[in-house]
Amino acid sequence: MKRKINIHANTKGRNWMQRAVKRPNRVRDYMLRKYGAKAFNSNNTLKVDYIKKAIKETNDKSLKDALRLALVFHSKAKKK
Repeated sequence: MKRKINIHANTKGRNWMQRAVKRPNRVRDYMLRKYGAKAFNSNNTLKVDYIKKAIKETNDKSLKDALRLALVFHSKAKKK
């Protein structure tokens, strides 16, 4: 029996992270536009300080969610 997955629930199911990313380069493009190259490390990853700073400064709810998700991805990558 196949397991039904609710595609509209971003926090439930096995693949919720893959479904949560609607526009993959949205955060990167925003950070480049807002802060420039100083928001990136030498290996072209975002600096956590700038992500936290952007969360405080933006008023767009969906962008804040995307920035928070970037922090989640960062912490998940560190645990590996």
